[in-house]
Amino acid sequence: MDPKSYAWRCPDWKGRPWQEAVIYELHTGTFSRAGTFYGIAHDLDRLVDAGITAIELLPVAQFGGNRGWGYDGVLLYAPHTAYGGPEDLKRLVDACHERGLMVLMDVVYNHFGPDGNYLHQYAPD
Repeated sequence: MDPKSYAWRCPDWKGRPWQEAVIYELHTGTFSRAGTFYGIAHDLDRLVDAGITAIELLPVAQFGGNRGWGYDGVLLYAPHTAYGGPEDLKRLVDACHERGLMVLMDVVYNHFGPDGNYLHQYAPD
């Protein structure tokens, strides 16, 4: 993801005071019928109307298959293609910021799933 390749609509977004945080944790694959970043973006007003000030996305890194919780990552820095990929993730972040929503990410760097366990390539048995 190259943040400079995207024309951010809210380039001056600085977040909100932490004491205002009302966090809604969501899973991209199940939050909307589409199961995509685009699907989330089109339902943000409902969250804002409910008083939510931040969304926390469960892991969105590429993993094996089309659906999963995201805790068995394969490519840690690549947004999952079934969710829409990097450009749709950027558009989701923009849509959130336009509504005053903070975006938090649940990231998993401490372990790999069976498809992403490539460490054996760097050390002998």
